[in-house]
Amino acid sequence: MQIDLKQPILQKNDAIASELRERFAENHVFVLDLLASPGSGKTSTILATIDALRDEFNIAVIEGDIASSVDAEKIKAQGIAAVQINTGGACHLESAMIKRAVDVLDLERLDLIIVENVGNLVCPTDFDLGENAKVMILSVPEGDDKPLKYPGVFQVAEAVVLNKVDTMPVFNFDREAFEAAVTQLNPQAPIFPIAATKGDGVDAWAEWLANRIRAVWFRRLVSRRNEVDAAKRQCARSRPFSAFPHVRKHASLKGLALRAAQLAKRAISGTLALLADIGGSAR
Repeated sequence: MQIDLKQPILQKNDAIASELRERFAENHVFVLDLLASPGSGKTSTILATIDALRDEFNIAVIEGDIASSVDAEKIKAQGIAAVQINTGGACHLESAMIKRAVDVLDLERLDLIIVENVGNLVCPTDFDLGENAKVMILSVPEGDDKPLKYPGVFQVAEAVVLNKVDTMPVFNFDREAFEAAVTQLNPQAPIFPIAATKGDGVDAWAEWLANRIRAVWFRRLVSRRNEVDAAKRQCARSRPFSAFPHVRKHASLKGLALRAAQLAKRAISGTLALLADIGGSAR
């Protein structure tokens, strides 16, 4: 008789992750789970991403480490809210940990939460955190054979960031072989070569992420607009529009619409991708 101890653990984790996903959706927050090995440049990539997106989005970071708060302090030093999770030896974050971290964040003010998972290419792939997307970061010094050795993490990733490309002349890294292996495992995942500490290539990666966040904002705008339209119809059948306090509450709709318009104006190409994403979600 074989007892599967993993299954009940995952079932409990998935139940909490489902609750988190609903909570994030209600607050229109995009959650990104970053997976990578120790030393791949996760924190450097997060800092570069923050620099690229902070003028447009409100961002918070959840840092996962076995011990210490070194990375969280780096994030806080940039004026970004950061919550440190110390697993005490566990090689991955779980949804219950994320729930406790989220409870201290003001979700209504946030557009993006970046989760820096514990440095590990195996365990984190099995644990749903309620995120919108998992993204894999690999650094050039780790070698081009990692997709062959750790296929699971590349298969669950919606995008792959190849970091430290400025060191490629120093290391025997076969970029063509790496990209071919990733494409074979996950044909839909784009690959973004960057040098996070220098900012090289970060714009393309940040724009891909920004388009995903904008999609959430546009869905929020549509949702609010539908609520207001429904309230207007109700008002027309009964009493003046201004008499409904729950309608007046949506006076922020104008500001929301202006912000959404600004988001679209920043990148026409991004807007096209965004509309395609919304269309797919509607179907």
